[in-house]
Amino acid sequence: MISDANQQAVDTVSFNEGKLIINLNPDTDADTIEFRSPDGKLLQTSQIGRKQQVTVPLLIKYGNVHGVNKPLPAGDYGLIATKSSEDNDHKTVSEQTVELTSSFSVADVSVLKNNAPSDFDNNVPAYADNLQVTVKNDGNLPLGIKYIGVTDGVPSPIPPPQEVLGGGMSTSVFELADHNSTGPFYIDSNSTLAFKTTTGPLSYYAYWQNPEGGDSPGPHTWGAPKNGASWETIQANYCTGDQHPATIVVAPINLDSQQATVTLRWDGKATRRQRLDTDYACTNVSASNISNKNSSA
Repeated sequence: MISDANQQAVDTVSFNEGKLIINLNPDTDADTIEFRSPDGKLLQTSQIGRKQQVTVPLLIKYGNVHGVNKPLPAGDYGLIATKSSEDNDHKTVSEQTVELTSSFSVADVSVLKNNAPSDFDNNVPAYADNLQVTVKNDGNLPLGIKYIGVTDGVPSPIPPPQEVLGGGMSTSVFELADHNSTGPFYIDSNSTLAFKTTTGPLSYYAYWQNPEGGDSPGPHTWGAPKNGASWETIQANYCTGDQHPATIVVAPINLDSQQATVTLRWDGKATRRQRLDTDYACTNVSASNISNKNSSA
């Protein structure tokens, strides 16, 4: 992590809550620590004084949106320790580097059920509706998340990030798993955070209408009857153990979008999501075989 030191002013570094924590050697006679970018640009100067620790924020302002920041670019950053002289010159005591990295992976995918009774039917059983995606920050820079979606392999795919975001920071298709809050969200170094989809990608929308009654079958996506079907046909032919690979897409603020695949199995039985609705879902869906593509910088 730290290298190129003769007389080391910096003892160790650590990462916590989006900050680089610089722990100083108690024997150093330096009085200033300069934090420089990989191309040598001075980013921060910290006076040491009697302190044995200096902190550097790793998040910088992102665009014109209040409260939205992005992590520093990955690379080797300089930690330059200097000491003032009587003629106001600054003598370099030591030059060290710290490598800042960006890397992440999808650590887990699980299925969430809608257990709440509907406004129209309190007898609707729990059905599989959304996915919970746990993302792990494998780097030491904070990881900002602006999109999580399922772009194929499910009955109701979530549009890819370029369509949803449109250059902005919309988070309407996912939120934190433990409560209803929207982002952007930041994952600290070597930490995980769970998110849930919010648009019901595991549900089949507007597909069980009866064509003999003049109902429209609605738009066709994977797994749905092309021309509508009776409720008996839906229950007999769907949610019977079919398996399909689904694509999970995660778009961080400071990295390109990356994909992971997961095998989803539709099981249990088909059930109406609401008595008056024309859509349905399976009572059981399971996820397995998560595979990540490369996602580092």
